[in-house]
Amino acid sequence: MATESTQQATVEALQAVVDRVVSWQDGATLETVREELAKGAREADVAASGSLLDELARRIHDEPDRVEVERLVAEHADEVRPD
Repeated sequence: MATESTQQATVEALQAVVDRVVSWQDGATLETVREELAKGAREADVAASGSLLDELARRIHDEPDRVEVERLVAEHADEVRPD
């Protein structure tokens, strides 16, 4: 189980990745968005599950201004951790 500070660090790292992907994703395919999220998570040393990355990619692709990283990490808490 992750500590609150560890989870907050994970949220912040994933939020930075999401912000970066959102900044350029307009017109990108869902698959490209998913690949860039996975790449960014690896670079940020965050091990995120495929289901979390799929959900983030779908939300970025469909509604980039409405992605709630903190809530999604909390929902997938057992599937994400610092790497």
